[in-house]
Amino acid sequence: MNFLDLRTVFFTNVITFTICTVVVALLWHQSRNRFAGMSLLVIDFAMQAAATFLIAMRGFITDWMSIGLANILVFAGSILGYMGLERFVGKISSQIHNYIFLAFYGFVLSYFALNQTDLAVRNLAVSLGLLIIWFQCMWLMLYRVEPGMRPLTFGVGLVFGGLSLVNVVRIAEFFTSPHPVNDYFQSGAFQTLVIIVYQMLMILLTYSLALMVNKRLFVELKTHEEKFAKAFHSSPYAIVLTRLQNGRIMEVNEGFVNITGYRYDEVVGKTTFDLHIWASDEERAAIVDELLRNGKVQGKELHLKKKTGEIITGIFSAEVITINNEKCILTSVSDISERKRMEEEIREMSLRDSLTDLYNRRGFFTIAEQEIKKANRARKKMHLTFIDCDGLKWINDNLGHEEGDRALKVTADILRRTFRESDLIARVGGDEFAVLSIYTTDIDQEVFLRRLQQHIDEYNESGSRRYKLGMSWGTSVYDPESPIAFDELMAAADKLMYANKKGKAHARA
Repeated sequence: MNFLDLRTVFFTNVITFTICTVVVALLWHQSRNRFAGMSLLVIDFAMQAAATFLIAMRGFITDWMSIGLANILVFAGSILGYMGLERFVGKISSQIHNYIFLAFYGFVLSYFALNQTDLAVRNLAVSLGLLIIWFQCMWLMLYRVEPGMRPLTFGVGLVFGGLSLVNVVRIAEFFTSPHPVNDYFQSGAFQTLVIIVYQMLMILLTYSLALMVNKRLFVELKTHEEKFAKAFHSSPYAIVLTRLQNGRIMEVNEGFVNITGYRYDEVVGKTTFDLHIWASDEERAAIVDELLRNGKVQGKELHLKKKTGEIITGIFSAEVITINNEKCILTSVSDISERKRMEEEIREMSLRDSLTDLYNRRGFFTIAEQEIKKANRARKKMHLTFIDCDGLKWINDNLGHEEGDRALKVTADILRRTFRESDLIARVGGDEFAVLSIYTTDIDQEVFLRRLQQHIDEYNESGSRRYKLGMSWGTSVYDPESPIAFDELMAAADKLMYANKKGKAHARA
């Protein structure tokens, strides 16, 4: 059996196709979760290898297997390969024509296998069938594919162009050369050369498929890198990449620079500890502990220090990731200082009277409850003074509500000047005020009340208004030794205030 014996060439083809199948299977394995259609290409190559083996065994197995089944496997595998390429490039189309074609050729090749048909006619039919399928593959990879993907698919399309050209040459040879023999393995040098060219082109096809898949992997990886780099650097959040081993900063984004005030060259290579970014060592320790324990931290509110020393409030998230086989920490911080400030303002507004800027009833009761708890722990007394602005109805009815509002503001101002900054002063009703004097003695409270009357008299003596400002008040004492509910404390002071007001009315009468 010489080197160019056709059967020998076919057996080398079996080895070649088997190796090519393994290579394509490896391609499928590395990209099975990324690209569609690769499994169909593996099946195609496996069917080509099986078909080549059946043809090589002609004379040892039945003609139906070595001719009919073998060529059906070639056609069916080629169609599956075409479908796989369509899925890979995202150009799926109807395959009805190829299914009809396969059924027709299956019938024809089965007829050839069962009848001693002329070998040349059989080669012509096979060449024409393969030309139809492989031309579709060439057209898909060179023209149907999206322009942006053509640089990736050009090599594969070129190989299918070569395979198509070989079949054109085989068809031309049928019409231009005599065919004296009817034994395929004795069909001469031309058919041997065709099979060798097929073998070389299949090796090139495998190589070009590997290049196409790996180029696409590279393009997608580059695209992902660019996408993540853009997301990293354009994010409004502060994003930091640090090494887990030593905590040194590898990369920061523009958001980090904007939020912290540090320049890029001031932070890279240093640790957050070097930069004194953590406002609280306890918060840092808790974050590090959770990160080492769980591998990530999600949505923790903490405080960080800017380059200027200003403390900001941030939402902190971090996760341990692997980059180039090195454990790193990817951290993001959202600056919510402004939001917290606005929330505090809103909370404060909900507790404040808009006219006098004193606490309103809700704010007074909320804070007073906390002060009572403190007084109980400290065993200190507190005084509650309930105050009514006398004659406010007359001012509103005769001088207008604008003047009435001014009288309330004056009352609030007098109360601020009378009592201490630590005392809790509130407007608890339309013309009613309350003062919780914290940690006072009976003597202290009398001093406050005398000062209050003095400030009222000074205002009235100034003669700046058409009315005399008047106030009535009553005082109750909270004693931790015999504690009562705050409502009861208010009611006791309110009752004394009305008694005071009634006494003034009798005195004027």
